[in-house]
Amino acid sequence: MEVDLNYSSSIFADFLDRMCMIQDEFNRRSQSASSSEVPADECSGQGSRV
Repeated sequence: MEVDLNYSSSIFADFLDRMCMIQDEFNRRSQSASSSEVPADECSGQGSRV
């Protein structure tokens, strides 16, 4: 069975481009989510004890 490598490589290149876009979007959303997180002790309702 023969596979046209030009066709296959263009599909693979498109796949890699899409994966890069998804990774960039994930990183962007992760950064915005982490900047809006509240510290764990504030979330639990328990303050730090000194």
